[in-house]
Amino acid sequence: MLIYVPQSYVALVYAGGELRAVVEAGVGFVPHSEGLEVRYVYLPPQAQYSEGMEGDEAVQLETVH
Repeated sequence: MLIYVPQSYVALVYAGGELRAVVEAGVGFVPHSEGLEVRYVYLPPQAQYSEGMEGDEAVQLETVH
């Protein structure tokens, strides 16, 4: 199965609740299997920290299903 992953995202591919592959930006191939689930995770290009902000507050990850 071909998976397209937009820039600044990674795709986590699960089969039966088990992580099977991690695909970075671009087009990747994952062998087809029953019950495949793909989760896209946004990775910010580079964390920009403001004065007074802690690291956890400055970087927020977003999951897209």
